[in-house]
Amino acid sequence: MRQHLKTNIKHLNLHLCKPGCWEQNELPIIKPNDIIPPPRLVSFKDCKRSKDYQAGVHFFIDDVYFESVWKCPERYISLLSKFACVILPDFSVYYDVAVPVQRWNLYRSRLLGMYWQSKGIKVIPTFPFAGYQFNCYAAIGLPKEITVAVSTIGSQKNPNRVKSFQDGLDLLWKHLHPKQIIVYGDHVKFNFHQMRVYSYEQFRISAGKSIK
Repeated sequence: MRQHLKTNIKHLNLHLCKPGCWEQNELPIIKPNDIIPPPRLVSFKDCKRSKDYQAGVHFFIDDVYFESVWKCPERYISLLSKFACVILPDFSVYYDVAVPVQRWNLYRSRLLGMYWQSKGIKVIPTFPFAGYQFNCYAAIGLPKEITVAVSTIGSQKNPNRVKSFQDGLDLLWKHLHPKQIIVYGDHVKFNFHQMRVYSYEQFRISAGKSIK
């Protein structure tokens, strides 16, 4: 293989993929993983100096703080393997950006999740909401009745955001019927259907609150 082709494949992290890893030739497949939500969450930005290995690692922070996991995914296997689980990177999708940008950022998250699972790391898929068409797309490659994670940060600033987030939860329940959902941020305004909710406070490494 010519060197420039190898370089391009590595730049796209296609070297992490194996035959049959795609669902509908769209998104990398995340395997079922029966995970008990951790007692606490620590952000990726803080996990390098944390010794709380019973915690889960989250990426509900600005993208700039975790672009490195995409650029050099192999470098972080040892670190992330120490923790109870890892919530997949929440690369920003936004409601008002071009669809290819949304899908690219979702692809990156799922590819890292597939790779981390292959290394024995317990992963919890993040399900971002960005409108009906994107939400349907985001369900591709995820198994049913698993644990998923969402962030409510910024979703309660106005009634339209609240409705859009609730619409996303409705679709998530319809397509995947998750058993449990990890919620980073305030959860009180939303209907989570029959999902068991584990709520974690924003900006704090605090015990998750199980809401039946």
